[in-house]
Amino acid sequence: AYEQLKEKLKAKGYFDSEQKKPIPKIIHKLALVTAKESAALHDMLKVIQKRWPLLEVAVVDTLVQGESAAPQIARALAYADRLGVDAVVVGRGGGSTEDLWAFNEEIVADALYAMKTPVVSAVGHEVDVMISDFAADLRAPTPSAAMEMILPDKQEIRFALSELQERYTYLIREKIQQSHSVLKHQNELILRASPLRKLQEKTLQFKELKSEFKRAVEYQLENRASLLPGIKSSFSQNLTFLLQQKQEHLSYLAKKLEMNDPQRKYQKGWAQVSKNGTAVPLDKILPNEKFTLEDESSRVE
Repeated sequence: AYEQLKEKLKAKGYFDSEQKKPIPKIIHKLALVTAKESAALHDMLKVIQKRWPLLEVAVVDTLVQGESAAPQIARALAYADRLGVDAVVVGRGGGSTEDLWAFNEEIVADALYAMKTPVVSAVGHEVDVMISDFAADLRAPTPSAAMEMILPDKQEIRFALSELQERYTYLIREKIQQSHSVLKHQNELILRASPLRKLQEKTLQFKELKSEFKRAVEYQLENRASLLPGIKSSFSQNLTFLLQQKQEHLSYLAKKLEMNDPQRKYQKGWAQVSKNGTAVPLDKILPNEKFTLEDESSRVE
């Protein structure tokens, strides 16, 4: 019966790989189709708490063995498909072939094939292979293994996040440093081209030139100061010599003036001849012409 059903469903395309829906990498909501008091549910919840406690879990209670188990499992799968979860896990723990036979029923295979939500079959132990394993989108060897297969490990996520944080921190720092260098360069270009910067540069140049000029003047003054005594002595000598020359010339002129003084000439018998108030030579006086003769003490017409 198992082999006949398997061939029948295979012929209908239930097992085709292209019909398999991918299990989401990150599952936020998960439906567990199993018996609510089973050890399988306890094991799955324990693994969920250990690996990914952020998961939102919906437990869909159903019989997992007995004559009425298969129809209940089919109805439970249809119900879980309408919950809007990211994935569904259907299964139970180990048992005899008779205990697990509900998962070999065609009605369960039909329900699995009709589901829109990705579904995992996790029935029995690793050696137990059921029709549901072929019809589901993914087979897990045990219910606990199903949780490990589809859920991320929080420790691995922490390590990955830590590495990403370090990487992005490094990249952000590098980006900030590059942006800071670019900004600094642009700021320097702006300052270099600004009128205020040019004024500051010219002011600095003026101060430097002023300082150099002051040093040059001080140097020249110091250099000339050493020559000043000699210059002063030479100037004094030249001035004394010049004054002596002028004094001698003045004495000469005074003597010459004294010698040419009319009063002096009058004392020696000289007299001045004038006509009409104007001095004239004696030979210019015509006969019978009136003239004036004036000496030191008298005037005769």
